[in-house]
Amino acid sequence: MTRAAVALVCAAVVGALGVGEGAEPVDGAIARGVSSLAGRQQADGSWEAHVGLTAVAVLALLQPSADPSPEGRAATARGLAYLERWVRPDGGIYQEDIRHYTTAVALLAFVASGDPRYRDRIRAAQAYLVRLQASEANGFAPSDPLFGGTLVDRNKANLDATFFAMRALAESGLGAGHPYWARAVRFVSRCQNLRTSNDQPWAAEDGGFVFAPGFSFAGGTTSYGTMTYAGLSAYRDAALPRDDPRVQAALAWISERFTAEENPGLGQQTLFHSFFYMSHTLRRWSVDTLTDASGRARSWRRELAAGLLARQQADGAWTNTEDPRWLESRPVLATSFAVRALKESLARTP
Repeated sequence: MTRAAVALVCAAVVGALGVGEGAEPVDGAIARGVSSLAGRQQADGSWEAHVGLTAVAVLALLQPSADPSPEGRAATARGLAYLERWVRPDGGIYQEDIRHYTTAVALLAFVASGDPRYRDRIRAAQAYLVRLQASEANGFAPSDPLFGGTLVDRNKANLDATFFAMRALAESGLGAGHPYWARAVRFVSRCQNLRTSNDQPWAAEDGGFVFAPGFSFAGGTTSYGTMTYAGLSAYRDAALPRDDPRVQAALAWISERFTAEENPGLGQQTLFHSFFYMSHTLRRWSVDTLTDASGRARSWRRELAAGLLARQQADGAWTNTEDPRWLESRPVLATSFAVRALKESLARTP
């Protein structure tokens, strides 16, 4: 379906869609998405023999509430069993690549399962993620732009990795007084275009976020959607109050640029990431309505659901053929994020 066709379908759907508890069109789309995911699960319990994709699929089935269908429950159990096989002696949960990411999402899956058998694995993975922080222990001074971020390599950290690590550590109960949080907030603030709190010389003042200090996939240091949702989520995990200027600036950026047709600043790139990050973050901040740049009140839940329903394929899956870089052309990833976003759109605020 072309973008123009999607926009027309969205406009038709959003006027008729009643998004709330038990909204039938959304429930049906979720059920078809779950069935699509279950059908793509491999015999060993994995999705595409990958820890990260498997954990993301399991999370789509478990959060914000567990899928009640028999096929959803069975797929969840098989997926968790597969993840268990990749728990390492150092506490990480990984194969070879992107260890920071796979450990974070697998940790989130173990926590979401509520199974007490995973208690020791959760503690070990938590410690592993804390050790990945760019801290004094790893040779980083507070003045270093990467200080507080999650290391993806010896000298690299970014907001996306830090967002997932902070989510995993918050959900697994890392204490509010742990020094990890203050360090992480310093890094997150250095990814925000807000001169009053970002001490980096490149910072602008629009309140949005970039991928890493001094770098944006939108070009230069331009703010964009996925990272602004990620940054706002990170502030929630670090327990910043809603009236904090950094939180208010991020909310204003999101409100003024809200759309459920693209990822603001990146177009169709990381579109399904954006849908999930948006729904998860706004729900956690108890935001139901956004006021856009024209002053119009927008229901993100209704518009997001309409956009996702318009994009769902006949087999229940979602894909994004315009995003080869971030793997959204793979149905497992796009469908997992779409199912999760729809479930978030129905869930009550915390």
